[in-house]
Amino acid sequence: MGFLRKLEELFAAVAFAEAGEFEAARQMAAGPRRGVAVLMGTEADQRVLAHAQGIARRIGAGLELLLVGPEAQAKAQGLLQGLGPGERPRLSVLPKGCIKKAVLRHTREHKGIQLVVADSVKALNEHCQEEGRRLTGILRQLSCPLVLVSELQGP
Repeated sequence: MGFLRKLEELFAAVAFAEAGEFEAARQMAAGPRRGVAVLMGTEADQRVLAHAQGIARRIGAGLELLLVGPEAQAKAQGLLQGLGPGERPRLSVLPKGCIKKAVLRHTREHKGIQLVVADSVKALNEHCQEEGRRLTGILRQLSCPLVLVSELQGP
């Protein structure tokens, strides 16, 4: 790895640390890393994938797609058509039920996840019970930054 690449990783880790994400900053220096994009089979999937690819590329991480339902699986194949063999992300299918809980479980069980990119809080709360629908719950339990693409777009 070249000097400039190492410097870029250092600056990325510093940015996470400045944002209060100390654990994520520490993890940036250890082991294989990847970003996770949650795809729901909706129109937002292309934006979610584009953001996740861009961030993963900047931090030198691989990419994993968490697919929610058969629509997401079918749409993911179309989104991945233009990628070369070295750019193919890892694919995982989430079980039925509360998406937020499935994402939390996935990030706990798989090491090296640096960030999660999803469409919105509403998308993450799909099929969740009413008491588990608050964003603060996932932010406290998630061990990496959460990027919500629709919230980035503004009203």
